[in-house]
Amino acid sequence: MRTICRPVLVLPVLVALTAGLAAQPAPAAPQRPAQTGQVQRPEASRQALEGLANVRFQADVRVFSTMAALNLAGFDFESAGHEKSPARQALRQALTGVSPDIRARLQAFYAEHRRNRSDIDQLASYLSLALLLGNAPDFVLAVEKRNVPEDVVPILGFEELVAELYVKGNLGALWPRYYAVYEAELASYRPVLVELIRDTLSYFKIPPRIVMDRQIVLIPDLLGPKNIVNARNVGTSYHVILGPVDKPGDNKIQLQHEYLHFLLDPLIEKYGSLLHRYENLLNLAQNQPNIKPEYQNSFMMVVTESLVEALILRLNRPPETEKIDPALVSLYRRGLIFAPFFYRAFPLYEKSDMSTFPSYIEPLFQQVDEGKIREDEKWAAGIEERLRAATAGQRQEAAAQEESARKRAAQRELLLDAEKLMRGGQLQPAREKLEELLKQNDSDAHAYFYLAQISSQEKAFDKAFELYGRAAGLPTASPSIRAWSKVRMGAYLASREQYAEARRHFDEVAAMSGELDGAKERAVELAKQLP
Repeated sequence: MRTICRPVLVLPVLVALTAGLAAQPAPAAPQRPAQTGQVQRPEASRQALEGLANVRFQADVRVFSTMAALNLAGFDFESAGHEKSPARQALRQALTGVSPDIRARLQAFYAEHRRNRSDIDQLASYLSLALLLGNAPDFVLAVEKRNVPEDVVPILGFEELVAELYVKGNLGALWPRYYAVYEAELASYRPVLVELIRDTLSYFKIPPRIVMDRQIVLIPDLLGPKNIVNARNVGTSYHVILGPVDKPGDNKIQLQHEYLHFLLDPLIEKYGSLLHRYENLLNLAQNQPNIKPEYQNSFMMVVTESLVEALILRLNRPPETEKIDPALVSLYRRGLIFAPFFYRAFPLYEKSDMSTFPSYIEPLFQQVDEGKIREDEKWAAGIEERLRAATAGQRQEAAAQEESARKRAAQRELLLDAEKLMRGGQLQPAREKLEELLKQNDSDAHAYFYLAQISSQEKAFDKAFELYGRAAGLPTASPSIRAWSKVRMGAYLASREQYAEARRHFDEVAAMSGELDGAKERAVELAKQLP
């Protein structure tokens, strides 16, 4: 599962940081990649990438340097089932010669500031810090300390170690090599962005257009764990930091999430006042078992994320309609209590003459019904109960299938043991095995057939004839067992001079099709010998 973190930096930070970013020139791509297999992106490709409306692609030396320092400091987390990316492995190898002193101080800082937080939370904080820094080589904090987000405050000072590592670890010489790789990673995202933007704008019924005051900034992080996406608002810029993936399409949902925020945030800010009278519903959201901490005290974040996630489900709804209700229940239990209500309202927009989805936001918010949203608590509980019942039924069915398979295996073992004993001439022990098998399954045609063979070897021909008849008459009998039983019965009848009945059995076998293990040929041969 991918993780997307979305800390929102406060407005004073945003203004200062956005100005700092605008002043930073992108580092020049090297004329020739310094490592074999790294492909430099053509200038024409750069122009095509930057032609996407309000989407900026940025290989960021601040993120690169911060993550290099974090790896050296001891951050070793990797997503389950994955190996560290080639870039991460190569960078770690390149830093093996860093002085023990800077390595020790980085490790001490990281260990001291973990504060029992998860690796993912730690990663989000250090990436947030990276976006608050000025450019290389100084990496000076570009905002006043009073405007630093709460989760970044405890790790202030790490930027000084990043700056020291940049110089002493020769990151300035390494960066041009990795820049080519980072640029190639960004280029691979273009078809994904084109597709999701096209699909989203098609649903919104609006054309692509340049929005002068906002943008999405995509930044690769090839030194972090795989399949992790971090997103944060920086002023009017939506920064999306993309960890390594095998296929860029794997991140489509996370990218669509940010693009929907880009489209919807101004509209929610404009019409959100229509929902203020429902702020008491925040208590309902807070009572949900899986609510994220960042939703706990923000009613409008609950509204916004409910709308975004409901739209993502609508735009990517599974072909199996029975999966939609469980997905909506999952959103509701995450504290996104408006998601089911919004989702049910989308078909009205789709069928209406309303020109665009943005024009639908105001009537959508006007339609909000507190009673229906509270009723969704019972609806969700009902869906969960049905899912539990279905799951319990599936577990019971699986247990029954497992027990049935165990019994079949035990019966098969008895049959194999009986075959082995018969080949060794131990007829009585073989009979006991077969009789035990029939106690467990009285419709096993093989068991009757082998018992008939034992009776025949003991010259109990009447008993053998009866047992062959039972074997041939069972629905579970294979064509071979049925055919050979009929042949043996025909031979027995011929020995009793009941030639007409014997011929009838042989003719039945001769008319059979399929793999009969020579029974058909034997039936034809015996039929010719009849008077």
